[in-house]
Amino acid sequence: MSGDSNEQPGIVQKDDWFRGIAEAAKWPLAVGFLVSFLGLFLLLKYEPSTLFWKVVYAGITELGFAFVIAWIVLATLEVRARDAHEKEVMERREEFEGELLNREKILNKNIFDYIYSVRLPKDIFLSIEKNIFQSPFVKDYQRIDYHFEEVKKGWVLIRGEFEYEIRNVSREKKPFDIKFYIEKELGDAPPPFVQKGFYKVIVDGEHLSTEDIQAADEEAEDTVEYTNFKLVKKLSPDQTMKVVLGFHLRKRTTDSEIWQSLDTCSHLDVKISYDPREFDLHVTTIHPNDEFTAVDKDDYGVRVEMSEPLLRGNGVYLWWASMGGHEEPKQLTRSEDMATHEERMQASD
Repeated sequence: MSGDSNEQPGIVQKDDWFRGIAEAAKWPLAVGFLVSFLGLFLLLKYEPSTLFWKVVYAGITELGFAFVIAWIVLATLEVRARDAHEKEVMERREEFEGELLNREKILNKNIFDYIYSVRLPKDIFLSIEKNIFQSPFVKDYQRIDYHFEEVKKGWVLIRGEFEYEIRNVSREKKPFDIKFYIEKELGDAPPPFVQKGFYKVIVDGEHLSTEDIQAADEEAEDTVEYTNFKLVKKLSPDQTMKVVLGFHLRKRTTDSEIWQSLDTCSHLDVKISYDPREFDLHVTTIHPNDEFTAVDKDDYGVRVEMSEPLLRGNGVYLWWASMGGHEEPKQLTRSEDMATHEERMQASD
């Protein structure tokens, strides 16, 4: 009870006395009354003839009264002790809840400051919270293959295959957008190739028909720069889904390509198949770790691996130049190419 109180420590209040009487066990009181009644009955019914019997009758009566008095005292002390225990428990609980509330305020203010003694600006913390902690999906792995195929009039046709396994790490069923985009050519139009765009989509082993692929292609509105693809699938908590996308790119024989992950991922494997006699090709990371976990290069191309986790926007950058003396169209600079791909990432949000 807060505020002014007349309660004094060590003194049994009137309310405590009545509450103790009401809540105490009744058997000592019953024994006391029965024994007292027996003593009085003997005194009144059978008059003691000697001092010995007087003492016996009186002792029985006093024993009954002692039971009654003991019951009253025990009842009062019991409720007092119980109240003191409950008060102590309540105080400890309030102290514990106060400490939790204080820690919660600290964590809400900046969890990184609390754990790592690093005071991140609020906008950076909110970005990390949105893109990592609140993201319901994580890719267990990603694989992308590029195959340099037909070369024609300063252009090269690249066949690509993108495979990944996505997992719902939230506690609710969530829709996942299977998204992909192919950049449109800038400047002079490329020569006609037979293949272009998406040529296969496989979701959990099910091959989508040409009509389904076309519908998914139309689901995502194209832009001036990109041909977009979108297919929505719902995943239950901890459910995984394997996706394979096949596509064709038309690139210049001296050009570049950026691939960036749209989701947090634990592993990335990139394979580039080309003729080293025809192209001088290089690949590097878009990642805080500037080096690949593994690099395997031979006469048929190069394979690189990143076993460290990738966040959204991490990936690889590859660029190449023709070694076959083809007439080259006007090229974009690397900075212009990087800027174009950053716009692509923003457009996908």
